[in-house]
Amino acid sequence: MTNSGSIPGALACLRAEGVLAYPTEAVYGLGCDPRSLPAIDKILSIKSRPAKKGLILIGSQIEHFDDYCDWQRCSKQQLLQLQSPTQRPTTWLVPAKASVSERVRGHFDSVAIRITQHPLVLELCQQFSHCIVSTSANLAGEPSITEMTELNSLPGIDYILEGSLGQSKQASQIIDLLSSDIIRS
Repeated sequence: MTNSGSIPGALACLRAEGVLAYPTEAVYGLGCDPRSLPAIDKILSIKSRPAKKGLILIGSQIEHFDDYCDWQRCSKQQLLQLQSPTQRPTTWLVPAKASVSERVRGHFDSVAIRITQHPLVLELCQQFSHCIVSTSANLAGEPSITEMTELNSLPGIDYILEGSLGQSKQASQIIDLLSSDIIRS
């Protein structure tokens, strides 16, 4: 049986390089500390997801992404846009620093980031003082998980942060910050 509970347990899981399941704005997600390559590998294995696709990082403030994003390639206006609230959860593709692991960015020169609006995850990221990986909890190619009870059937999850999904009915849209191209609507 997977452990479950609240933020202190989720923080302990992240710090121990574990895999966390948690609610997002629209679906349940899997996450870990993006600085832990073994934890990232575990998520990719759980999902049967190829590393070349990359992963989304979520945080509660732009500074949580400083280790991953090449902010110098972004204009002041683009950085303001990135931090502005949107009606729908929005993931931004931002130029990646050369040091970012391919396990995080995939085979891309950008990294996918989102400032979360989910209150529970917002608090988690604030207390963790860093961003976390955010990928849907479903197996690759399968429907998204929208019921917390479904998480128990996934092997390899170390902790479940109990909480309700946000109000969004769709996964986040994905927009390239530099070009404004919509990658996923």
